[in-house]
Amino acid sequence: MRIGILTFHWAINYGAILQVTALYHYLRKIDPDSQVDIINFIPKKFERAYSFSIIRRNPKISIERLSYIFNGGHKRSKKFLCFINNNLSLTQKISNLNDLPSILEKYDSLIVGSDQVWNKEIVGEFINAFILKNVCSARKISYSASVGSCQNIPLIEQELRYVAKNFDFISVREKCLEEYFKHIINRDDVVLTLDPVFLHDEDFWAGISQNMLCDKTNNQTEKYILVYMLDYDPKLIDFVRFISDITKMPVISIEPPLYRKHKYRNKFADKYIYDLGPEEFLSFFRHSSLVVTNSFHGTAFSIIFGRPFFVIPHPTRNDRIISLLRLLNLEEYMVTKADTDTIKNQIKRYSSSLNHAKSVLKILQTNSRNFLRRSLKEGTD
Repeated sequence: MRIGILTFHWAINYGAILQVTALYHYLRKIDPDSQVDIINFIPKKFERAYSFSIIRRNPKISIERLSYIFNGGHKRSKKFLCFINNNLSLTQKISNLNDLPSILEKYDSLIVGSDQVWNKEIVGEFINAFILKNVCSARKISYSASVGSCQNIPLIEQELRYVAKNFDFISVREKCLEEYFKHIINRDDVVLTLDPVFLHDEDFWAGISQNMLCDKTNNQTEKYILVYMLDYDPKLIDFVRFISDITKMPVISIEPPLYRKHKYRNKFADKYIYDLGPEEFLSFFRHSSLVVTNSFHGTAFSIIFGRPFFVIPHPTRNDRIISLLRLLNLEEYMVTKADTDTIKNQIKRYSSSLNHAKSVLKILQTNSRNFLRRSLKEGTD
């Protein structure tokens, strides 16, 4: 069987790369005889967003790109490319939407997802690619496909109705999207599944974090608080200072691609890192003593590696994190206000909270794995 995956594999983004890595390797695990490829569809619009060209119409963007290059961005991008080359199998590059169907028709099964592949605010005019429009012969599957936010559903109603009519198997990431398919479109077999990073257990991710084919080894030997602040938030910075004072541990901050140190009026971390590749990213989570984040995948890998964590909610984009924490009964680790005794007690009981969460997670993992197995095998024997 030939299986193609269509998702956001091109973004210089830890969550994007690690989710597609997870799905790719799980598919190879459940059917070692199948050929699994990432459909290397990169519209020029998206390719330019991650290019090193500093010639932009907007001078502000040109300055940001220059800052990105000189503050670890180029090194980080090279590590991402190395990681992709060592961990994924890609088709030839496709830039033109009109050329995509002829490539997709070569596959027996096509899987769209995970990630925000149905978020029209991101994919824009390329939405037809991610609903497999004009593809006839292949089995069509979505795995944990996302619209980004429940508020985006009205923007994509027509496309969701096309998916409901033409996809053989559908799984989604948001509860509201599952309910929309079931109750508004009357597609009753839609399933809620986990982000692909949860298809694997800790040992799989620990193995990748130890490979270091593209990164340097994490040489941190002392305990540390790891900060992964995907969206800049002064409240998160205040909480980091607060918890560092309580625990007396140094703070290491993994910085996102765009340089933003100028926003930090006062230093909040002992070390800022701008050039990590995916392997070292995993290693810093694995060896941390505590994590503070506002990222979904920052939360996910804290749970996978059993690291105590605190989530500082984003003002508007919390759907994914809230959904995950509710599923695992870990909502108390989303901080709305902080006092010393409460935080200390939460850290102390994290181990027992995690044990309960992992028992729930095991059931959810089984359901998600079974969906993939069933969608690929049903009707092929």
